[in-house]
Amino acid sequence: MTEYIEHFAVDAELAGHLTAQGAAIQTHGGPSDDVDEASGPLRASLALRLLNAHEELEAAHRADLAIQLGVGPSDLPLGELEPAPDDLFAEMLDRGLLNIGEEAFDRFATAGWMSLSQALARHIELRQFVSASRMSEALTQGLLEDDKAASGLHDRVFADFDNFIAPSSQEVGLHRAAARRAVKRGEKLSIARISRIANVAPDQDTVIPLLTAHQGLDGARLVEILTKLGAPYDKLQTADEEGDVPAGDAAATLFNRLAATDRVKLMKKRTRFKVL
Repeated sequence: MTEYIEHFAVDAELAGHLTAQGAAIQTHGGPSDDVDEASGPLRASLALRLLNAHEELEAAHRADLAIQLGVGPSDLPLGELEPAPDDLFAEMLDRGLLNIGEEAFDRFATAGWMSLSQALARHIELRQFVSASRMSEALTQGLLEDDKAASGLHDRVFADFDNFIAPSSQEVGLHRAAARRAVKRGEKLSIARISRIANVAPDQDTVIPLLTAHQGLDGARLVEILTKLGAPYDKLQTADEEGDVPAGDAAATLFNRLAATDRVKLMKKRTRFKVL
């Protein structure tokens, strides 16, 4: 097999052979050249080639083949593993092919959230490395968008919001993910954070519910944020403008609050508004 890989790499034909029922790895092809007789460096080299063959072999198969070769964590330099957006990290941890540590976390984080998600789901000890200093904006977005991620990981983001989501960030997807996760969790974000979200990702379906959590909010501050959300809220900055109150309980709640602070007048059974 060594010579075949040297000439053809891990191609579809070899992948099919290696994953066939009853298949066994041979390092060269001769009847006596089995895994037990192969040298440590040879086995490690083969294992790395197989583990990195993410286009031809599923992650579980690659990890199983590495186990057949008898390698362990000390045989597999992290710098030579090529992470991909799949479950290889989880599969290798499951089989003891990697030690849980920050170096392994950082290495597989380079392939995005998909590379980390299953590993974090299966190995609780790995979760200690989910921190603002280690998580890029893309990784944080992936975590917030993942409904299957441990709630404790979402807790960590909201507890350290300004470090996971820097005030200077302009990443629309990240802010949208934070807003949607906050709505799902019933999080009461600060007005400053809601205003930041409205600046970057002015989505009415998330910003409006977030605002309803703040009773007694000053009318001017409420209008300042709402006008970032486009029609019909942008009319709120111009006296005598009229419009329809948007559908939904959350919008109705906010317009009732605006009416209570004399920012608008509600008309036609509270289905229309006029800016005062």
